[in-house]
Amino acid sequence: KDEQNVAAKASYDYLVDPHPSHAEYYAKQYARTFLKAANGNIDKAVAKMKATLKFRAELDVDSLRTLFDQKHGDPQLARRLEQEMQAKNVYVQGYDKEGRSTYTFVPRNVRGHDEEWTIKQHVFTLEKAVASSRAPDKTVNAVVDFNGFSTRNAPPTHIGRAFMATFRDHYGSQINNIFLVDTPASFHCLWTLFKPLISKQTRQKIHFVKSANRDLSKFY
Repeated sequence: KDEQNVAAKASYDYLVDPHPSHAEYYAKQYARTFLKAANGNIDKAVAKMKATLKFRAELDVDSLRTLFDQKHGDPQLARRLEQEMQAKNVYVQGYDKEGRSTYTFVPRNVRGHDEEWTIKQHVFTLEKAVASSRAPDKTVNAVVDFNGFSTRNAPPTHIGRAFMATFRDHYGSQINNIFLVDTPASFHCLWTLFKPLISKQTRQKIHFVKSANRDLSKFY
């Protein structure tokens, strides 16, 4: 029952209204995302789900998601997260034609590279996107806008690796498509570095698109 409750809390709806009779429904809903990502391999799905639940506990994702909740949030940590978010380098905005919310990352707006808060900021935003998704499977799209990007905006390698590992291991199953918009020539060096950290299944979701061609209009 404890594990079921922890898994159920991955749903924001259950987190803010944890009715015991709904725990099984939300826990199964969350488990299905891992089973789908594992192509029906139960052992693999269970291992991935347990690793993700451990990650969520260690980062205290539930508290992070409710930082701006007056009843549960920590005011000091909420102010710190708000400061991080002011740069508007990562946010949730818009829905695709099937109701998936959009997690948007704008590297040119990155102002600092604090590993802890880089991860927390992105996890908070990903969780917000998942909670906002109107799609039946609660998947989301990720858009990375490379307009104005330069290598000065690139994170240190260890932070980039930590972010990619978090994205791959704990949110890959909840991402439907990843759109890399207007990637410059300088990006390809980073792509060579980080591509091995991306699973084959996730790489199949990646689309290189051009804003001038209105490529995203096929989906939005």
